[in-house]
Amino acid sequence: MSRPRTNPDLLIRYLQWGVRVVPVSPLLGAAAAAAAAVGDGRVELTWRDAVGLVVWTVGLLGVDVWTRWALRRLAGEVASLRDRRRRLAASVVTVVSVVVLPLIVGAEGWWPVAIGCVVLVQVGAWVMVLRLWQAALVAGAATVVAMVAAVTVLGWTEQGGMWVGGLLVAVPILVLSWWFSAWHLRVLHELREARDLAARAAVSDERARISRDLHDVFGQTLAAIAVKSELAAELASRGGGEAAAEEMREVHRIADRAGAKVREVVRGASRVDLTGEIDGARSLLSAAQVDCRVSGDETVPAGTDVLAWVLRESVTNILRHSGATRAEIELTTTPTEVRLRVANDGVPETTPDDPLAASSGGLAAMVERVGAVGGSISVNNEAGWFAVEAQVPVPAETVPAEAGPTGDSSDSRTAEEVNR
Repeated sequence: MSRPRTNPDLLIRYLQWGVRVVPVSPLLGAAAAAAAAVGDGRVELTWRDAVGLVVWTVGLLGVDVWTRWALRRLAGEVASLRDRRRRLAASVVTVVSVVVLPLIVGAEGWWPVAIGCVVLVQVGAWVMVLRLWQAALVAGAATVVAMVAAVTVLGWTEQGGMWVGGLLVAVPILVLSWWFSAWHLRVLHELREARDLAARAAVSDERARISRDLHDVFGQTLAAIAVKSELAAELASRGGGEAAAEEMREVHRIADRAGAKVREVVRGASRVDLTGEIDGARSLLSAAQVDCRVSGDETVPAGTDVLAWVLRESVTNILRHSGATRAEIELTTTPTEVRLRVANDGVPETTPDDPLAASSGGLAAMVERVGAVGGSISVNNEAGWFAVEAQVPVPAETVPAEAGPTGDSSDSRTAEEVNR
C-alpha cells in the first residue's frame, strides 16, 4: 500500500493555525478553570474579574496582529503601510491592556499570570522572524525578565522559588518553539516554491518540445507541399492536366495527414525511422531536381533515431535555403558510434562563421536533440559545399539491426510520397 502524498499547503495551514491558536489557549484554559470554580462555589466571579478577562482578551487579540504579520513575512509577502498602522495600533492596545489589567483586577488578583502570557506570546511573534542566534538571545533575556518579575511579585518564598525554577525551563522552551515552528514554515514555503518552479519549468520544457517538434515535422511537410505544388504548376503549363490534378490531390492528402501529425506531436508520440527517412530524403531531393547520392553502411544500429531528425532538418534546409543541384548523404557505422553526413553544393552567398552559434531554429534544435543522447554536431563550408555532420554513440545494450530502428514511420511518409 503506497503512502499518501504530503501536501505542503496543508502542513503550512496547519502550522499557521497552530501558531495563532497558542494565544487563545491560556484564555480558554483560564475561562474553563474560572467556570469550574464558580460552578463549585469555590470562587465568586466579580465584575472586576469579568472586565479583566475582556481586557486580557483584547490584549491577546493585539498580539495576534503581530503573529499574522510574522506569518505573512515568512510567506514572502511585503508589508504595506496599512499593515504598519495595524501593528502600531495593536502595540498600543497590548500595552494599554497590560497596564490597565492590574488596576482592574487588583493587587492580589491573577493579573501577573495574565500579563506574563501576553508578553510571552508577543515575544514569540517577534522571534518567528529572527535568526536562531537572535532567537536564543531573546529567549535568554525573556527568561531572566520572567524570573525577576516572579521574585518581585512573590518574593524569596517557597512559592517564588518554584515559579523561578519553572520559568527557567518553560520560557526558553516556549520561545524557541515559536522559532522552530517558523523554521518549519520556511522550509515548507521553500518546498512549495520549488514545486511551483518545477511545474513551471515542466510546462516551459513541454512548450519548447512541441515547438521544436512542430518545426522539425512540418518543415519538411511544407517543403514537400511546395515541391508538389511547383511540380503540378509545371505539369499544368505543359498541358498535363490530369497529372497536375493528381499532384494537387497528393498535396491535399499530405495536408490532411498533417492534422494527425499535430496530435502525435502534442502527445509526444512523434517518431521517425532513420532508414525510411533516408529513402524519403532521396525521393524528395530527386523530385526537387537535386541529384542525391546516398552511401554508407546498409545496417543501422537501433537506438540512433535522433539522426533521422538531423537528416530531416538538413534536407528541409537544402530545399528551403539553398540552390543546390547535388547532395550527398553518407552514413558510417562503427561499433561505438554512428556518423551521418549531409552535404550540398548550394551554399548561400552569405553564411555566418559559426552557423550553429548563430542559429536559433532548426540547427539549434538538432544540437539539442543530439546533445541529449551524448552526441555532437559540426558544420563546415569548404570548396562550395555545405556539410552537416552528426555523431551519436551506439547504446551499449544495442546490437545492430538489419532493418534499422523500429518506430512509427508516419513522419517519413511525407518525403516518400513526393516520388509517387
